[in-house]
Amino acid sequence: MDFYTLMAGLTGGTSGASGASGKSSLSMILLMGGMFVVMYFVMIRPQKKKQKAEQEMRESVQVGDEITTIGGIFGRVVTVKEDSLVIETGADRNKIKIAKWAVSVNNTAQEKLEAERQAAKEAQETNVYNLAVKTAELLGVPGCVKRESVMANCDYVGGGYGVPTPGMVEAITLVARLEGILLDPVYSGKGMAGLIDLCRNGHFKKGEN
Repeated sequence: MDFYTLMAGLTGGTSGASGASGKSSLSMILLMGGMFVVMYFVMIRPQKKKQKAEQEMRESVQVGDEITTIGGIFGRVVTVKEDSLVIETGADRNKIKIAKWAVSVNNTAQEKLEAERQAAKEAQETNVYNLAVKTAELLGVPGCVKRESVMANCDYVGGGYGVPTPGMVEAITLVARLEGILLDPVYSGKGMAGLIDLCRNGHFKKGEN
């Protein structure tokens, strides 16, 4: 083997190694990028939405609202200022001034949301039942669907549309890690959170589906 043949062999080997190294680096970059995207949609984005929802809740507090502070104090709002509130507490209606960021829950808004959720649940059940009845009639089996068989579960909606819940975050993380499936944080994520919780609590009996 002469000198030129040896150098050509070494150069070719180096190029091959460089090519393999380049492909490995590209794969690593793509993997890291994919992980960041998953983390953004599973953790960062839901957390930002939660913080935004909390801020909007505090800014929407009005005189007359019943609230709970982060310290567990219940009171009724009597004065609203830019950065603070004055609330009345107890039978003696003692007045306390608190910062807006200290509001943990707007109980009045929460009760209103629960009433709206219940109304939406009943409307959804009615819509599904009517569609099921029409479908059964088209299939030639009228009367096979009972109204009591149609149930909508709204226990896992959380604070509203697009508002993240701890169960949703857990469900998305769990399914991504164990099954390699990416769920969205609004619909399928909350639906999976509900399914996981119901299974854990023994809602489904053996043989049920």
